[in-house]
Amino acid sequence: MTPLVGLRFAEMTEENSALRDRLTGLEDDLASARTSLRRMMRTENTTQ
Repeated sequence: MTPLVGLRFAEMTEENSALRDRLTGLEDDLASARTSLRRMMRTENTTQ
């Protein structure tokens, strides 16, 4: 592997890791939003 290819591979690996971390955070946010929505729906259903 040439130094340039190795550098690019390292950059892509780092970017991939950052994107995976971001995806995990977004999945956590989505799970929280779903939980909150379910709670709101239950509350609404019990007050009707």
